[in-house]
Amino acid sequence: MIILFHFVPAEIVTDAKIEDFAGDWSGSQVSAYGMTAPLEMMEIEKLKLGIKDNLVTFTLGGGMLFGKYEIADLEGEFKDGVLTFTTPAEYEYSEDSVWNIRLHEDGTLSLSYTVMDEEFIFYLEPAVEETEESAEDTASEETTEEATEEAAE
Repeated sequence: MIILFHFVPAEIVTDAKIEDFAGDWSGSQVSAYGMTAPLEMMEIEKLKLGIKDNLVTFTLGGGMLFGKYEIADLEGEFKDGVLTFTTPAEYEYSEDSVWNIRLHEDGTLSLSYTVMDEEFIFYLEPAVEETEESAEDTASEETTEEATEEAAE
């Protein structure tokens, strides 16, 4: 079975301001090795950014390729419309990772870094806030599903 994904990122905003990056963001796609796919296809469980001023909270989990990060308040540098931050090396013989965040015309972000001459670009959308009402709806749906499963047994 062949599954094709068609994703074309919007143009990058070259005159973005640091305020444009503020908020919570969730990953949706990753572009690497000449293809773009949903995070799950690259075994990435989650990707989240929280940005306030030049501070970045970074969460990335999944796959041997990317490792796991949960780092709060990384100090970034904003220059020429790009917010850059660095994650410390995980191992004695590895190097720090430099990550670049850019704003796109459709209001999404891209997060890029390079490993062994291969650029990885993650695409992020504004995080959807879970309201109390939607949490109750989810709990209600789960209860209904459990009751249906129990009735089927």
